[in-house]
Order: sequence, then structure tokens, then C-alpha cells
Amino acid sequence: DYHVWADQADAGVHVDSGLTEMDSLFHVWDPATKMKCVIFEENGGLHNMQRALGHATILNAVRRHGDFVMTSCPANALQPYRQNDNSWDQGQIFFTPAKVWGMPPFYVQKMASANYLPERIYSAMEGAGLDVSATRSETGNALVIHVVNTSSEPVHSRILLKYFTGAGREIKAWTLSAGSEEENTLQDPMKISPKETLINTESVLENGFVFPPFSYVILRFEK
Repeated sequence: DYHVWADQADAGVHVDSGLTEMDSLFHVWDPATKMKCVIFEENGGLHNMQRALGHATILNAVRRHGDFVMTSCPANALQPYRQNDNSWDQGQIFFTPAKVWGMPPFYVQKMASANYLPERIYSAMEGAGLDVSATRSETGNALVIHVVNTSSEPVHSRILLKYFTGAGREIKAWTLSAGSEEENTLQDPMKISPKETLINTESVLENGFVFPPFSYVILRFEK
């Protein structure tokens, strides 16, 4: 049970390194080990967009480690509005006696869950600025690309697909983006929430895609 820090937007980089070391040590101690890892606490003191990006990059790191990491759970699930009395100011879902609303990390988890596919496939990024992972369905008819832009500038990137042909005319895209310190409020509970769009497949493959600053984007290709 690996507990990690998740406040930084690029938290996944550090978690990836820790998971690599852990997997290596397990096999040094016992080459035949079947030991696996779970992350039952992604900890921090934030619940804003920066923390959302930290969760998204950790999920990318977890995907890259395949079956070695069974799950990752961000803390904390629930937080009473203005009642937190310690430094763990990291609730995903805030509530009052009359209202419940999600913070940006909640929507990262919701986006990832809704687009879960079981098979991790190889992905690579040339150039700096984007954190990427990719998964596909068992039948090979669906492909999902998870992209995190942790920078303050938009990133225009080409998307090259190998061994996945025959995608439909449109791609489903979900985008979560906001200033790194922004969060949802009691007065504006849906201020930061995913925007779902349909994009022409041919246009994306020919012209690329612009990933907004401080964003988590899911692109779903289906045959």
C-alpha cells in the first residue's frame, strides 16, 4: 500500500519513479514474486485544479505500470464546507446540509472511470509539455488517449496512430481545464467541469489537437 503526494501538477512523474523502484526491489528480493501494489492514499492539502492535474498524472503513471498497480485512490472523498480543521484540505466532494458538489479532482476521477479500458498500450510523446497514456478495449475496437498538459501554455500536438485503423468519423473528447489555483465554490459549483465535444477524426489526425493550458483531455476513438 503505497501512499503518495499528489498536490503538484506533475506528481505522476515522482510516483512513476517510485513504482519503478518498488517493482525492481520486489524482484530483487524474490525473482518469482507475484507481489502487486495498490495506492490507497493520494495525499495533499489542495482540492483545486493543480491537485486535479496531480491526480491525472498519477493515473497516467499507474496505467504505464500495467498489472503491477491494481488501483489508486485519492483522499479524501468527502469534506464538510468550511469545517476542515487540519491541513488535509483535499476533499473531492464538498457538502453543506443542503448542497453537494464536486471539486476538480472529482471530475478527473469521473472522466477516467467513464472511459476505462482494460488493456494498456504503448504510447510515446516527442517534445516536452504533455503527459500521455493510452488504453484499448479487449476487442481492439476502442482506443482512449489520456493527455495532461501541466504547463501554463496551450500545446499543439500531432497524433500518430499505429495499428489502429478504421476509426469512425468523429472522436469523442472530454476536456477539463482551468487556472491551476481555481476551484469550484458553493456559489458556482460547476465552474470547473468537463466539456464534452465531438471532433472530426480526419481533421484531428491531419491537423493535430490543441491541448489547453492546465488541462486533462481524454480522446476516445471507436471503430
